Amino acid sequence: MKVLLTGATGFIGSYIMKEFLGAGHEIVGYDNVMDHTSIQMLFSPEELAEIPLVQGDVRDLAGLIRVCQDYQIDTIVHQAGLLGAADRNYLEAAKVNIIGTLNVFEAARILKLRRVVWASSQTIFGPQVMHEEEWIPNDGMPHPWDNYSSIKTYLEFAGKAYAQKFGVDNIALRYCIVYGMGRMGRHGAYPSQLMVNPAMGIKGVVDYGDDAPNWLYVEDAARATLLACTVPYTKSKAFTITGEIMPMKELKDYIMTLLPEAEIELKPGHYGCGWKFDGSAARDELGYEPYFSAKEGARKTINDVRKQCGLPPV
Repeated sequence: MKVLLTGATGFIGSYIMKEFLGAGHEIVGYDNVMDHTSIQMLFSPEELAEIPLVQGDVRDLAGLIRVCQDYQIDTIVHQAGLLGAADRNYLEAAKVNIIGTLNVFEAARILKLRRVVWASSQTIFGPQVMHEEEWIPNDGMPHPWDNYSSIKTYLEFAGKAYAQKFGVDNIALRYCIVYGMGRMGRHGAYPSQLMVNPAMGIKGVVDYGDDAPNWLYVEDAARATLLACTVPYTKSKAFTITGEIMPMKELKDYIMTLLPEAEIELKPGHYGCGWKFDGSAARDELGYEPYFSAKEGARKTINDVRKQCGLPPV
């Protein structure tokens, strides 16, 4: 495959790039802000120099088409978008998250690309109490609860429309709470406070300490993305990508066994969205199952951070 990766220098994008390159695929990074903070954690300067990184904006359809043509792209992985800012600036969220994603679909339509794999969100399902089922099915009813999840819900329907009307093969991936070294912002507050800060000897203060999130280690998210790009055909056009459910307190207790001197405060409360998802569609159609348990991912995150800081592993 020759892949264009939008949002390439971000947290998940950096790991996707590493996963695809490791599998032998050609990949071109595309981002409007060339912030190398995350990607520099995964690649040496020499490796980075060999990776094509193009500065561009997903709001610019002509620019997207041009870079696809220049690099003979056949597949787009779309990770660019606003997360927490989507609920602070509705107009900008519409421009970046809606128009940007529609531009990716348009580029695929115009150039007849083989597939688009793009980031949706498990937040489209809203609170657990909105669902009769104990485990929310892959095709469960959306119950978006903020601007971000409302936009992702609309885009899943738009993706289906592009597939049905124009034959644009696209797959949406609803990642659960993705964590690992380099995570920042929105849900990133959980792993940063619970894992990253203690790994560096800094006190962690974790909101919603009574919650039991669905912990998806970032390398599993990247692997699911690769599988979605390479699988020949899927009946479903959106998949919830799960990790392991574990209460904050249980994961905190495990981290304290690794870092006995750590200070971690769990503040009371629940985030409010559902975390219990039926991942059988991703297993059956993509061949995806998580490799990392919550504890394994937490330990790897801590040791990756400590290595960056010149500290010994635990």
